[in-house]
Amino acid sequence: MEFSYPSPGFYFQVKIGTEAYSFKEVSGISFTANYEEIKSGGEDGYPYKAFQRMNYSNLELKRGFIAKDSLLGKFVKSSGEISGVPIEPVSKIHPLIVNLLDEKAQPSFSWIFYNPVLIGWKIGVFDSMKNDYLTESITLSYTHFEPA
Repeated sequence: MEFSYPSPGFYFQVKIGTEAYSFKEVSGISFTANYEEIKSGGEDGYPYKAFQRMNYSNLELKRGFIAKDSLLGKFVKSSGEISGVPIEPVSKIHPLIVNLLDEKAQPSFSWIFYNPVLIGWKIGVFDSMKNDYLTESITLSYTHFEPA
């Protein structure tokens, strides 16, 4: 009998175009479906639910801050200017892919995010009482995602 174990959530990779990046944390892989209630007449007094659309949460990518290799710089170079100019999708040709890796560093499951757009950048907390690395976070909006 073969045993199946849950996938570990600590071994993953993010690919943007052809480049792979390491992150401390990836969050926001979720959606909610919106429905409209339709009440029908007659003897059947139960409302029906009609699908309207999907709402996707924002994708947040966190990693250690490296001044020479900041994520903000990489995304701005690939997506346009921040001040005054609308941000274009990060990659018009290649989607953003989050790979869950197995013990051989091969993708065991993947999510593909289409038309990611930079909507936020945040630097971590400066705290003299902690011995932590400084982190940076990139927040992306996207049109939709699908498991691969």
